[in-house]
Order: sequence, then C-alpha cells, then structure tokens
Amino acid sequence: MIVASEVPSLNWQPETGCLTLPVNLTILNLDAWIKQHKVLQLPVVAVDFSENQKMDSSILAMIVHWALQSTTLIQLHNCPSQASTLIDLYDLQELVRLD
Repeated sequence: MIVASEVPSLNWQPETGCLTLPVNLTILNLDAWIKQHKVLQLPVVAVDFSENQKMDSSILAMIVHWALQSTTLIQLHNCPSQASTLIDLYDLQELVRLD
C-alpha cells in the first residue's frame, strides 16, 4: 500500500495547462497520485515527461482520459521512446501530438 509520504508531488502549470509528470509514476502509485491531487479534474492540454524516469501504460490511460475531454490533441513534451512505442502500439496518434 502506498502511504501519503510516497505519493509524488504535483507539478501543474495552470496558465499553460501543462502537467509535468513526476520522476516515478506507474500503476503502483498512480491511483494515490490521482486521488491526492485530483489530477483527472485538471484541464490538461500538455504533458511534460522531462522529469519522468519511470512510467508504464497506465500513464497513457490517464492521457487518453484528458484527450477524450478535450477538443484538441494533448501535446506530449519530452516524450520518452517507451511512451512513443506504447502510443504506436495502442494506436493513440489521433489523440496526442508529440513534440
């Protein structure tokens, strides 16, 4: 079980709608992070992977959520090759734009 002290912090820029993902965000801590920071309620238009070092496909599910709520593509900044591969694998190119 993830305790509150292990939940990654939130790096949200409301003026640009950009969410920078924490260093380690996987299925193991994603639920607690979402609940603690109410992340799914944010009007995210861009996701920055620049600080992220560990992720899995659960992150893409969250990005798909925002994409389905948006009228524009979700911009992905500093997208790691792992995420790009998963985007191709799951055919999500119509929902995101890679920078």
